[in-house]
Amino acid sequence: MNNSDIYDISSIIEGRIEYNRNKTSKPYSIKVEPEEAKEIFERRKGREKFLIYQERYKGSETLQQAINRALKPIGKKVGVPELIMYHARHSWAGSAAKKPIGAGKPLIAQALGHGTSTVTDTYFDYDNELVDDLNRKVLDLLNKKGDADSLND
Repeated sequence: MNNSDIYDISSIIEGRIEYNRNKTSKPYSIKVEPEEAKEIFERRKGREKFLIYQERYKGSETLQQAINRALKPIGKKVGVPELIMYHARHSWAGSAAKKPIGAGKPLIAQALGHGTSTVTDTYFDYDNELVDDLNRKVLDLLNKKGDADSLND
């Protein structure tokens, strides 16, 4: 999800975030992964609004600016001095495309909410199960890499 969609989250229904993508107005349903995402949402609950971000920031642009500012020192430590939130989406897509996952461009585009006007796209419906499975594979891959990285510390 991009920052503007994250900012607009209003609820989690039966373990899923249901929303219309701001950029395309297309409806999406994203599974809240129990191990990784559920705990983050628990820590980020707002008092009056669904998320604390919605109480602290005037809109998605100010949220994005704050996130990008917080990422600068992390970026310097890892050798990416201009690290911004966009890199998270880019990294997710890159991980999904590479082996051992090897997801195809249409599924990755679907998961990222990219709109396109090709005739071929009219033959494909959004498939929550495929996107959920792909996201789980990327998370599992990143968790394995994290375990390997911690062994080298």
